[in-house]
Amino acid sequence: IRNTSFYELALLGPSMPNALPEVYQDYSDQLDSIDADGCVPVPTGPGLGVALDWDKIEAHGTALHEFTL
Repeated sequence: IRNTSFYELALLGPSMPNALPEVYQDYSDQLDSIDADGCVPVPTGPGLGVALDWDKIEAHGTALHEFTL
């Protein structure tokens, strides 16, 4: 959202970690990623800014859909 300083963490609670498997390599968006100033680091790579852990994604996959033009 433009003009905001908030970062949303999904499904977050004091006794509830993120229910989704972490699919990023060398990056986390969990509650413990927030630093002492209340900031979350912003990835600097292309696209999403982080490398995806494709082995973990494939291990947790339930279906594969391929679309061709």
